[in-house]
Amino acid sequence: MNSLIDQEKKYAIIAGSGSLPLAIARELHKKGKSPLVLMLMRQDPELLPFAREIFPMTEIDMEKILYLLKEREITDLVFAGKVPKELIFSPQKLDCRTLALLSSLDSRDDHSILGAIVREFETAGFSVRAYLDILPGLLASEGLMSSRAPNVRENEDIEYALSIMKVILPLSFGQSLVVSGRCVVAVEAMEGTDRTVLRAGELCDGGVLVKMMRSDQDPRYDIPTVGLDTLEAMHTAGLSCLAVEVGRTLILDRKAFLSRADKYGIAVVGVDNCPSS
Repeated sequence: MNSLIDQEKKYAIIAGSGSLPLAIARELHKKGKSPLVLMLMRQDPELLPFAREIFPMTEIDMEKILYLLKEREITDLVFAGKVPKELIFSPQKLDCRTLALLSSLDSRDDHSILGAIVREFETAGFSVRAYLDILPGLLASEGLMSSRAPNVRENEDIEYALSIMKVILPLSFGQSLVVSGRCVVAVEAMEGTDRTVLRAGELCDGGVLVKMMRSDQDPRYDIPTVGLDTLEAMHTAGLSCLAVEVGRTLILDRKAFLSRADKYGIAVVGVDNCPSS
């Protein structure tokens, strides 16, 4: 599948943490469309060779962001990477427009906040692009992807985790679960997958990590992602198996990812289970 990069467009990445912003910037640069990058609350020198310009943002000022994007004649936006949820509890780092937007929401879960922010940019005239327009072929495939298959206990834990996720995913938390011996050890909330995994490692020896996607998440900007950092966290925590949702989870740098999984003896499998919202 070829990427859908329009040579007539000008791109910008609203970049959170993780490897996804770098992968997108690298691909856009490769296609001759080096993006403007707005870095949320962090700096990443690895992005420098692939970006047209980089603007670190230590606070969120929607008016300044919109002005900058329009001044640079940006047409298309990609939201990529984990946004630090601590911002919700740091009103001093948010401008009045963003605070008003958050205050207007009945719920401040990821699903609601991301959707509201994206609508603000769309209303201002920008197109929000899907990850897979730029990086096709990253979606998890069905069945075994690693050299080692899950054992009987790991398969039982996967099935148990899926039964739990059918209940909690519609509530907009629990995108990742760590299960060991058919016990829920850790549930992902605001802290993100890696910190959830490391927390689980303090409580149990072994277990599985299962990642799924809420059925009504917008695939343009809100697809679960796994990469080398995920495997490093699992290895540190002693987790032995990763199950991700088929066709609804991105695997970054798949060849290196599966090679690292094999090195650590981590089983990686794609499972088909779409909880209803």
